[in-house]
Amino acid sequence: MMEAETEFFYRFRSIDALLDGWQELEKQEIYFAPPDDLNDPMEGFKDIFWSGDAIVWRNLIRHYLLCFTRKFMLVLVAGETYNEDLSKNITFSSTTNHPSHQFHELYERICAEFFAVQGISKIPDLLAAFKHQIRCEELKFYLRGLHGLALTCICKLFTQHGLMAPSSSPGQSSDVVENGIERLLRVINESLKDHRDQERKSLGFLFQAAEHVNKNFGLMRYFQSTEMRDKIWQTAIVEFPDEYVRGLENLIFYKWYAACFVSDPHQAAMWGNYGDGHKGVCLKFRSSKDANASPCLKLHRVTGWSGGPRGTQKLYGDVKHEFLKMKYADRFVEIDFFRSIGRITTPMLNADWYRGTAGEKSSCADDFFLREEEWRKAYWNRFQAMTSAKLKDWEHEGEYRLVLHSVLEGFEDAVDRKLVYDFSDLEGIVFGIKTPLEDKKRIVDIIRQKCIKSDRTAFDFGQAFYSVENGKIQIAKQNLLNLKNGVI
Repeated sequence: MMEAETEFFYRFRSIDALLDGWQELEKQEIYFAPPDDLNDPMEGFKDIFWSGDAIVWRNLIRHYLLCFTRKFMLVLVAGETYNEDLSKNITFSSTTNHPSHQFHELYERICAEFFAVQGISKIPDLLAAFKHQIRCEELKFYLRGLHGLALTCICKLFTQHGLMAPSSSPGQSSDVVENGIERLLRVINESLKDHRDQERKSLGFLFQAAEHVNKNFGLMRYFQSTEMRDKIWQTAIVEFPDEYVRGLENLIFYKWYAACFVSDPHQAAMWGNYGDGHKGVCLKFRSSKDANASPCLKLHRVTGWSGGPRGTQKLYGDVKHEFLKMKYADRFVEIDFFRSIGRITTPMLNADWYRGTAGEKSSCADDFFLREEEWRKAYWNRFQAMTSAKLKDWEHEGEYRLVLHSVLEGFEDAVDRKLVYDFSDLEGIVFGIKTPLEDKKRIVDIIRQKCIKSDRTAFDFGQAFYSVENGKIQIAKQNLLNLKNGVI
């Protein structure tokens, strides 16, 4: 819960966003940005690890084969017209929604061919025996070790089914595949040893080094590719292990968007970075309380959808959004992948992750199926921790934020992420040191009309200035502004 004394929250905006560009002041809108558009490139980072029994490990490999098979087919069909948007949600592929019965048979034969290779069937048990948590670089290393075999099996079965000509098959030679599997098994067996901390760190450096080498070779191969087909093949097929691991994190939490605020509008750096070099303004909002007595802001937004003769209709309503205080730490919150898959249905969880080939259940499913209420509470706590966490490098900002999300995935359109606030909650506006006079006048005129329309008689205008006495930004009230008659 946030500090009880925090009542006002401030939002820095540029003049362009407020007036001519997006007309946020006139429309009373607050824009919620996706994590990729926020200032911190690490925004939304998830420190995911993989640790589980042989059932989930075997299913992860099978799921990798499923996603890779679908990706291969997309690239094969689209050819030079292929683009990454065609497969942006590839990790949501499931055996419960195969595109056809023929594809189902093809996929099962690919899996059978893959796991029949000597040594492969042991890998899920070996990974399950690990005493350490597997992080992204290590998982990518193992998947790259299996990737050549996966590609060879797919090409072989696609050729047998007449989906591609034998001459165009890019599968690797049996010697290359066998050598790759042998190297992979050696590394896995080495990782199984009860290493001392220093030796474990050395293995970690090995996976990081392999990651860097792979990226460098990938860049080199891409530059050497002269044909569009070769470039597509490089990014879509050769680099698929990286794409798959990145995509797995989408199975955990729902998409989210944020609007950023501060409780202290006096920091010069904040005015410089987010107040358009002191030429912008700072909006002052008065918070209310939600059911948990936490500060919040009521916003008008899409709350659902309904179907009818005219198609799908958006439903709107007022929703209280809590001001979350950012937590700054040396590390991000750890997330256990196999026990945190929250974005797919229960049938998909059973079919693709939590059940073995004979129907046996993974122990990773116990929390979800046996203690569902506790699981959901912990899940949403981790979600909130993830959306309100930054590294200590950002601690000087003292940020608060409102977070927007929905299990219905209804906010991908930016229009639906422009939420409307009640004008009565906008307590005031602070002008920056360099805000042009003409822009100030336009802002005052808009506020005056809104106050007249809502029969409001008071609105706080402030002016930021540099204080020689303390060397900081201070804010002075603009007492000469009269809402009804203009400047006295």
